[in-house]
Amino acid sequence: MFFRSKEQYDNWIYKRKRRRLFKWKLHRTLEKTTPWIEEFKALVKKPLFLSILSLLVGLSVLCVHWGKSENKASPEPVKISVAGKLSLPKPKSDPAQPQGANPGNGSLSYEDMLQKAQKTLVFIKSARGSGSGFLLPHSGIVVTNGQILGTSDQAEVFLASGQEKTATVLKRLPLPLNIAFLRVEEIDWEVLPLADSDRCQEGEEIWAIGNPEGMKWGAKLMVARGSIANCHQSYQGVQYLQIDKAISPDIVGGPIINQRGEILGICQGELKGLEGAHHGLAINVVKESLDQKLIHLEERIKEKEKFFKYVYDDLWIILSHETQLYQKRLSELHTKERLPAQEAYQLEEKKLHPPPGYSSSKDWIADLTGRVIAGELTKEKAAALIKGHFNS
Repeated sequence: MFFRSKEQYDNWIYKRKRRRLFKWKLHRTLEKTTPWIEEFKALVKKPLFLSILSLLVGLSVLCVHWGKSENKASPEPVKISVAGKLSLPKPKSDPAQPQGANPGNGSLSYEDMLQKAQKTLVFIKSARGSGSGFLLPHSGIVVTNGQILGTSDQAEVFLASGQEKTATVLKRLPLPLNIAFLRVEEIDWEVLPLADSDRCQEGEEIWAIGNPEGMKWGAKLMVARGSIANCHQSYQGVQYLQIDKAISPDIVGGPIINQRGEILGICQGELKGLEGAHHGLAINVVKESLDQKLIHLEERIKEKEKFFKYVYDDLWIILSHETQLYQKRLSELHTKERLPAQEAYQLEEKKLHPPPGYSSSKDWIADLTGRVIAGELTKEKAAALIKGHFNS
């Protein structure tokens, strides 16, 4: 059997001893209970025991049948009022259906929408200014209005959970889009689904939401409720949504949410040349603006993590194998009396420790793995370094 480390070998020995102890105890228990089993078999063969057992089974069947007949639910009676009209029983309400909900229409209540929006909305603060933004369904990516960031390469992002993170600007797109994408590392994030803005319907109700706080994320959100006046307002060849309500500067950069709880667009306010009307950039334009690099950013990070684990595991197996070979060589030398026990122990202790500069073998293997991924070493060269450590 192959072991990667001495700790794994010790665990295997410990489990093996436990299994043997369990088998021994089981054998002893069976030896003690065998006489009782024989006495029970002899008792079962007696006619009196069989008669009593049959009587008990019959009584049990009668009790079960009697209980079922007593517990049968009788139908609720139909009541007759004094006027002679039938008074039918009221249907029982479904406990899973919330009060005041409209089943079947797929629309959210204001309270549900607000609760969902709080989880996806963020407050952004940069050297240029501050405003709203929201999380996209790509790990840690935030979209906001481009004017909030200006030329800043970084910004502070405040989330509803109380987290404050430094975000890096990944991409900014000037007018006619005027949006920017940021990357936030290591956050707990929830998002709303993105709608298909090409299927937008004029007259459908929407909520435009933003964060009015001037310094950080605030629990009191600013909400403008209105409807879509024009689903395909063209602005320099780009699809915008015209809204029949005014959009406050605090809402600019925040999401436009439809009645199904989907993000239909991003609030932009007034557009130059279309003053007097308020608009939001259609979410389909935002989707198209996410290039292939950003869309697959999360997937590539996961692939990199898998590759790191793959290389790390391979190098660790090589280290374990070389350790066992080295210990075997020392044991053979000591058996043949070519190496004193004390010297063999010292050599073993020296080689079982990582090279100077590393606190542990895991740290050493992790560093070699990182150098392989970075292209500084091939996996074969890293394996040669591990083997060389035991042969030097």
